[in-house]
Amino acid sequence: MHLATPEMGAGPAVIVIPEDRELCDLLAAEGFTAFAPELSPGRTADELAEAIDFLKPHPAVRGQGIGVMGSGAGAGLALWLGTHRPEDVVAVVAVSGTVPAEAEAPDWSRLTAAVQGHFGEDDPACPPDIVAPLE
Repeated sequence: MHLATPEMGAGPAVIVIPEDRELCDLLAAEGFTAFAPELSPGRTADELAEAIDFLKPHPAVRGQGIGVMGSGAGAGLALWLGTHRPEDVVAVVAVSGTVPAEAEAPDWSRLTAAVQGHFGEDDPACPPDIVAPLE
């Protein structure tokens, strides 16, 4: 796990999935408080909920709500977290990944966060027929 805080002391909270220390540090340099939890197989849902619960009262966090950034499998987890904690997640950035077909289907009606997706047109990991329903 890695927590990076801005020089000014506090910033909007962002969870980074998967753990990417460099990205956390870059976000902190831009004024965000970035947290990358270490996720364990079989405990991922609990650990993502714990990450939110850790960040919400943290003194290095200002503002309301938490953003979540995910790439690859982390993109699917970021979207999933937005549907499971809509009262806390205000923004999701998904990069080159979606919720895996074998995972529990998310209830998209619960997703209230602003979502920004970045998907390659020819990316075999997230082909257009999988990405289109996200629109």
